[in-house]
Amino acid sequence: MLRALIALFLLAPAPPAPAPTVPAELAQIFAAPPEMRLQGVAHTAEGLFVERGAVVFSDTNFWQQIRIAPDGSVLVQRVAQVANGRARDGDGHLWEASRLSQRLTRRGSDTDIVLDALPTPATNGKTIADTRGGPTRLVIARDNRVFWTDPAAYLEQSHAPPRDGASYAFRWRHPTPANDQVDRPVRREGVPRGVLGLALSPDERLLYLSDYEEGRVLVASADDLAAAPRLLADLSASNGRGIRALATDSEGHIYCAAARGIIVLNPDGSWIGMLPLPEAATDLAWDGADRRTLWITTLTGLFRVTTWIAGASPR
Repeated sequence: MLRALIALFLLAPAPPAPAPTVPAELAQIFAAPPEMRLQGVAHTAEGLFVERGAVVFSDTNFWQQIRIAPDGSVLVQRVAQVANGRARDGDGHLWEASRLSQRLTRRGSDTDIVLDALPTPATNGKTIADTRGGPTRLVIARDNRVFWTDPAAYLEQSHAPPRDGASYAFRWRHPTPANDQVDRPVRREGVPRGVLGLALSPDERLLYLSDYEEGRVLVASADDLAAAPRLLADLSASNGRGIRALATDSEGHIYCAAARGIIVLNPDGSWIGMLPLPEAATDLAWDGADRRTLWITTLTGLFRVTTWIAGASPR
C-alpha cells in the first residue's frame, strides 16, 4: 500500500502555474496579462523584430533564426550571421547588429553593406573593426541616425572579447535622398562595461542605455554622445543584473527587459512597477496597427502583452 502511494505521488502532475496577472500599479500601462506565444524553441532569444504581424528573433546560442508568420506557423533556419539586434530605417533597409560575427550590416535590395570600415573620431584613424568587439543592440531614429551598443562584459560571456577591452555607444547617420553627407560615427568611450539595451525618447532627443551588469538605466543626449551619460534609475536592489533591452512608449515611459520581468519607469526614472514573467526577458519590440502590442522574448520563449499606450517609434 505504501509503495502504491509513493508511486501515485511520483506520477501525479505538477500543480498548474498561477495564471499571470497585471499588478495593480501597472493597470494604467498594461491592458491584459502577458500571453505566451511560443516556448522551448530558442535557448537565448534576442534580436526581436516585428513587422506586419510577422515576428522574427534569433537563437543566439545555436545560430538560428525563428520566424513566426501571421498565421502562427513557425520556421526555424540556420543562419551564417546571427542577429542580436534588428531595426528598419526610413528607406526600408533592414539593419542587423551581430555580436558574434562582429559586424553591423544593412540589408538592401541589391547588396548588403557591412559597416566594418567606418572611421571613428578620436581613434587615430582606426575603424570600427579595429576598436569594437561586436555590435549588439540597435535602434534607428526617424532621421536615419543609427545607434548601437558594443558591450565589453556581454561579449566576454560569449567568448568573443572586445579588441580593446572597452564598451561603447555608437551613432552614425547614413546617406538618404535628403542627406547625402555621411557623418562619421560618434562613439562614447568609458560607458559601463555592461551597457547593452538602448532606446530613444519619443522626441528622439534622449538616448536611454541599460547597464546589464549593474542593473541601472542611464540617459544621454542623442545629439551629443561625447558627453557622459547620467544615471536615470538604479534598479539593482529590485532587479540585480540582467537589463538586456529597453523600449519606450509615446508618453515617455521606459520598459526594461529584466531578470524577473518587465520593469516600467516614468520618464524621470521613478519606479512604476514590474510585470512578472516566468524567466528573464531578453528583448522587446512594438507591433500592431495602433502599436499597442509589446512583444517580449525570454531566454526560451516568446510573449506578447497589450498596452493602453502606443509604442514610441515605428523603428
